Amino acid sequence: METENSESREFQDGFVNLRRYNNETDPEKLIVYLYDKMNTNEGLQQLRDSDTRFLKRKNLEVRFVAEFKGELIASLELNNEYWNKEGFHMYSVVTAPQFRGTGISQMLFQYVCRWVKGQGKKLITTDTYGDNIRAQAFFQKIGFTQFGIIPSLIENTEGNKVDQIFYYITL
Repeated sequence: METENSESREFQDGFVNLRRYNNETDPEKLIVYLYDKMNTNEGLQQLRDSDTRFLKRKNLEVRFVAEFKGELIASLELNNEYWNKEGFHMYSVVTAPQFRGTGISQMLFQYVCRWVKGQGKKLITTDTYGDNIRAQAFFQKIGFTQFGIIPSLIENTEGNKVDQIFYYITL
C-alpha cells in the first residue's frame, strides 16, 4: 500500500515499507529501539542524543524508516538547518546487521531522494568519521562525491580523534 508518506517495495520474500517517521503515532525512541533490537552498543549514545535533538526540533528534521515483516530494519534522518534553501544534510544512517548488504539502505535512500526532490530541493550532504570505512563505501556506492576532509576534528566511538569526511550528491 502506498500513501503520500510511504511506499511498499518487493524485498527478499515479502515487501518492505519505506516511510516517513510520524511524530504523532510512532514511538519516541524509535532509533534507540532499532539499535536495541540490533543487540549492539555501537553508537547507541550518539543515537540517544540524536533522538533527543530530533524530538526538540521536529520542524528542522525528518526521519525515514524501513520496516520488513513488522520489524524496523533501517532508518536515516535529514536536517535542513544548514541547507534549507537547496537541500538537506543526511545523518544517522542505521541498518540492522542482518540486513546489511541486502540493498535495503539503498532502497531507503532512493525513497528519500524522491521525497527531497518533491520538496523542491536538489542537494543532500552528509559526513562521517574518517575511520568509518563502511559508511564511506556506502556513500560512494550510492553516488555521493567527497568534497572535504577536516583532519582530527571529531572523536570516534572509542574516543580517538579522527578526520571528518564530507560528501554531497546533487539530485
